Amino acid sequence: MVVVAYEWGQRHFGENYIQELREKALDPEVLEKCKDIQWHFIGHLQRNKVNKLVSKTGVDPDQVCYLVGHILGNCPSLDFAGLMTIGSLYHDLSLGPNPDFQHLIKCANETCIHFGLDVNSIELSMGMSGDFEHAIEVGSTNVRIGSTIFGARNNPEKHSEIPA
Repeated sequence: MVVVAYEWGQRHFGENYIQELREKALDPEVLEKCKDIQWHFIGHLQRNKVNKLVSKTGVDPDQVCYLVGHILGNCPSLDFAGLMTIGSLYHDLSLGPNPDFQHLIKCANETCIHFGLDVNSIELSMGMSGDFEHAIEVGSTNVRIGSTIFGARNNPEKHSEIPA
């Protein structure tokens, strides 16, 4: 399915499970046919699996400026591209915009002001298959809609991470 989506123009793919990311990214057909594909890991990661990827999880909103400052000042091999959140699962839109999305927008604005960045130059990754329309309406530039495109996972239990 990745190759078919690629042939239709999709270039960015995300994965929640490190093992599936590795399997898909190293699949011979994908490697041969999808030369400029970009993979994104968007799940949580146990410490014992960090070496298979690089990062563990996000930060609290009050730590965003600190983290961005660290990346900008100390990590020349990293490019700060933007911020990501997962919205409240059952937010009722009749009560107003999703507060998690509003917090991310606020963090982005504060971060851009603090570092003198153009707010339009950073990605806002918010919205998944169940709420991506609302996320786009409030400013998301990157949505994660894999289950809408590819369907639900057949066996998510097989990939659940059990503490060592």
